[in-house]
Amino acid sequence: MRILPHIYLAGSLLLIPCFAAKESAPKAEATSAEKGNQNRGPDFTKLTVTGVTKDEITAFGLAWRKANQNENVIAARERLAEARKRLQEAAGAEKKDAASAARTGMDELRTEIRKAIQLADPKLKIELIEKLMDALEEQMKNRMQEKKNSSTASGTKNS
Repeated sequence: MRILPHIYLAGSLLLIPCFAAKESAPKAEATSAEKGNQNRGPDFTKLTVTGVTKDEITAFGLAWRKANQNENVIAARERLAEARKRLQEAAGAEKKDAASAARTGMDELRTEIRKAIQLADPKLKIELIEKLMDALEEQMKNRMQEKKNSSTASGTKNS
């Protein structure tokens, strides 16, 4: 009779690591997904704009994140991605039309994001939103240029 409780105890001790492994695996996946998302989007912590306080930048950052979940913004991003794909695949005369579509897509995306930010935080003034969006675009362009320069530099080192 005393053996039966020990069997249950031993069995439960053997099963605990199995359940613990299942619980910790999703956390590891979430951590890697979070690391992947850290490189995406603007970095509001490094954003400095003359005449804009940190509190305004923080409020804008929160509204920006909320705006990017807006269905109109998501749809505009998808249309822009399609236009960019067509631009990469285009040749000759088609390239000019594809470039125009990509520029139009960027303008549309900017407009949709601005509208969504205004909906997310009506306290933010339009002038402030435009000023911060310009600063974010500049930050993203600089980051893309740095990536391009680093990949070009690493490519010349290997040759």
